Order: sequence, then structure tokens, then C-alpha cells
Amino acid sequence: MDIGFSTLGAPQMTFSEAIETAEKHGLSFLEVRTLGGLLDMPAYFAQNPPPVVHPEVRVLGTSFCLLHTCDTDAIEANAALAQRLGARYLRIFGEGGGSMAPTMSEEQLDLAAANLIHMQALVKDFSVELILETHDIFSSTERILALSSRLADPLKILWDSHHTWFFSGEKLADTWEQLAPLVVHVHYKDSLPDDSPHKHRYVLPGDGAFPTTELRSILEAANYTGGVSLEWEKMWHPEIAELEPALEKFVQLFH
Repeated sequence: MDIGFSTLGAPQMTFSEAIETAEKHGLSFLEVRTLGGLLDMPAYFAQNPPPVVHPEVRVLGTSFCLLHTCDTDAIEANAALAQRLGARYLRIFGEGGGSMAPTMSEEQLDLAAANLIHMQALVKDFSVELILETHDIFSSTERILALSSRLADPLKILWDSHHTWFFSGEKLADTWEQLAPLVVHVHYKDSLPDDSPHKHRYVLPGDGAFPTTELRSILEAANYTGGVSLEWEKMWHPEIAELEPALEKFVQLFH
């Protein structure tokens, strides 16, 4: 499997610094989510054109949500940027705002499917594919499969392994058994439970309760050849450690 990191782990870094970090740690790819303190990547790269040659950008992360109205211009701008960077995937997610609703109505599922189909049509002329992260309202395998059943083509998934495990209480092996044919990219992070509003706090890879060894074993046994990305959520949780020590431990665990 290939390993890389999401720039969410150092939100102020530049693209050049992200490249240097990936090369320093011997990583195969970058996942671009934020740079220069911005989440608007077309705006960032309009001011900071990427070099002609750079490490692989596997995923371009966006804030597009399936339960919100599609911004056609923004989707096309991000798809064009993904193509320019050579990214395979444009990442979208479900609702946003941290909602981990235990159920979804049929109307919500129908809306999500309609929006996804519309987004797919908007990016079809670009060399990039949409992937949906198992995040927020879609952190449940059951809901992912219910959405996929509404589509003509199989849904491609970014498996946030922590979210299905922590928020939906799923065993990694059970999630993998059901979603494996859809998974093209994996997010990894570790945490410990606490009494904060989030009910957990992120800790360095391997230092928490997440079954890290099991995840690696599952992926290796399946001969998984996609990407595994350290999603160190420094952007949303500035109190956690800096990216470097997290990357060092991540590489030790997955290289």
C-alpha cells in the first residue's frame, strides 16, 4: 500500500513545504486539503502556481456536502485544479458541521444521491473521480450502502477508519468486509476517549485506543494497493501535537 499525509495536519504550510515534508519522510503521495491557512485550494493555487514536477497528489479535499446545494462553479474549479495537480480523486462528504446522526431519512438519502449524480456529471469531463468519505452523517456502513444502492455505478469510498470505528461503533473487519469493493483510499488517525464535547481526543499514532495493528493487517491480507493517509487534524484541533512527530510514528507503523 502507498502511504502519505493530508495537509490538514499543518494548515499553514505551503505546497513547497508539503512537498519537502513528503520527501523527507519517504511518502508516496500528498493529500491536499488546506495550504497557506486556506481551505479554498483554487484560490491558493491561483496565487501560488504548483511546480511542473511534484510528488503525486492522490486526493484533493473539498468541503462539498451531499446534503447541501451544489455550487457548480466551485465544483468545476476544484475538478480543474485536481486535473492540473494530477490528482486521481476529488473528496466530498455527507453533511458537515460534525453531525453524526444515527439515522437518515429516505428523503435525505434521495437528496444525497441526486446531488452526487449531479456532481459526477459536473466532473465527467475532467480526469478525476469523486470519492465520498465515511464522515459525519455517512460514518455508517449501512448508510453508505443505502446511498450506493441508489446509484447506477458503484460508489467510490474514502474510508475514514477512525470514524466508522469510533462514531458508529463498527469493528474494522466488519466495515472492511462490507465496503472493501468500494474503498480506494483510507484515512488513519488514533484517539483516546474523554469527556470533551467530541468524546475523544486525538493522540499520536499508536498511542491511543484505535486498533492500528488490526487495520494494517486487514489491508495487507487483502493486498490493498490504494493509499493510506495520515489525517492529523491540526486544522480543527490546534491543541494536538505538531505534524512531524505524528508523521514519524505513522511511518513506523505503516511503512
